[in-house]
Amino acid sequence: CGLPIVATRHSGIPEIVVDGVNGCLVAEHDVEAMAARMAELARAPQRWSDLGRAGRALVEQKFGHDAAIARYGRLVQE
Repeated sequence: CGLPIVATRHSGIPEIVVDGVNGCLVAEHDVEAMAARMAELARAPQRWSDLGRAGRALVEQKFGHDAAIARYGRLVQE
């Protein structure tokens, strides 16, 4: 959607959210840190588009058509 992400360091989330690059990561169950990062982003709307674009680029790189075709190609070769 082109928006920054605020999430926790849980399971596979850090694979797609890179702290400070396309969003913000905090420790699980750390409500204060989550609120602080959300407030920080709310005060800095000029960062939203850069973070959102970086997130979109990472998703396209890892999960876009080209990446899927490459993965299927490797599976077929194996």
